[in-house]
Amino acid sequence: MAYGLRINNDSNEIIVDSDFKHYHFAGKGQFLGSFVTPDIIGGNVTDHSYSGSTTISSGQNVGTVFRFSLSARATSVSPVPLVFIKTHSSARMGHIMTKRDGQNWEFWILSDQTGTPDIYCFLPLDEMSTASATPASGETHGIATFSSSGARTYDSRIKPLNIVGNVTVPAAPTSARTSITANYNPNFAPNTQTSTTFSYPNSQVELMYCCPSISHACQEVSVSNSGDGFQPQGAYSYFYAWARVDLWWGFYRNTYRLTTVNNQRTVVSGYTPYAFGHVWKSVEDSSSILGVLTAVALSFATFGASLLTLGVLVTTSVLVSSFTGVAADSGLYYPYSNDTRNRGEVNPMLLAKWSQYD
Repeated sequence: MAYGLRINNDSNEIIVDSDFKHYHFAGKGQFLGSFVTPDIIGGNVTDHSYSGSTTISSGQNVGTVFRFSLSARATSVSPVPLVFIKTHSSARMGHIMTKRDGQNWEFWILSDQTGTPDIYCFLPLDEMSTASATPASGETHGIATFSSSGARTYDSRIKPLNIVGNVTVPAAPTSARTSITANYNPNFAPNTQTSTTFSYPNSQVELMYCCPSISHACQEVSVSNSGDGFQPQGAYSYFYAWARVDLWWGFYRNTYRLTTVNNQRTVVSGYTPYAFGHVWKSVEDSSSILGVLTAVALSFATFGASLLTLGVLVTTSVLVSSFTGVAADSGLYYPYSNDTRNRGEVNPMLLAKWSQYD
């Protein structure tokens, strides 16, 4: 640094550097609305096939996605805001998406409860809206720094971001559900979570956390059924054979909760359902009584190819119709089977105090 200002604390950590763009409080996220991802359901039933469940288990609850916006001066090369979620003792939440909308930002927060969360957003001064980057009337004292190009990089009057602690979030559970019974109405409700304790004064309870959700999981179960028989038709009979395959799945995102357990600060990590689905395909073939022997010999051989093409049912047209009128992006929410992604990634959680910005 040829010129400028640098301030270090007594641990020789840099607090202010005029060459750095420091994050400042850009405002609370403005609530846009919420949605629950609808169940993705679709299939066909032939005349003679099993015609059982075509629903999702009533014991499953999909998490609520809360949408927020932030006025800004964003461009295609802008850094993303840091989003802090105000902690709630009982709700587990995860920041699952950030996207730019013109010059503004939009955030999605997934919660396992229905209460609307509070989020606090931080940006460099030149990325904030003009109103947010302007000191309040009467604020005439403080410290402001500028880069060599004349851009304001720090201003004590705009409430700089103050990190009061951090903790490494424990890895999400190995699966969203430890056991799934293959039946006609499986339940995918999560039943495991992990936790870790960290040092922080219990007397300071006004914590909010910044920790984007990166781990996700998919659990699925499938059931196959088949049968055959004779169907009278006037003076004749015909032979029929049928088969049906069902596929149920749940898609989850990692969510977090700050709490106190045995007088120790604890961060809890688990999965919250984002979407459920059930699709099925039924196929049938028949022949006259004169062809019965041939049909018996070939029926399931000819069905084999059809039974292995369950995936063709989950098409764009089915999904788009499922999302009609819902504020969620249409897409394929069956990404993979019985697996997790990014589960073991080290995910740091930043801690700040919301009371400093209210």
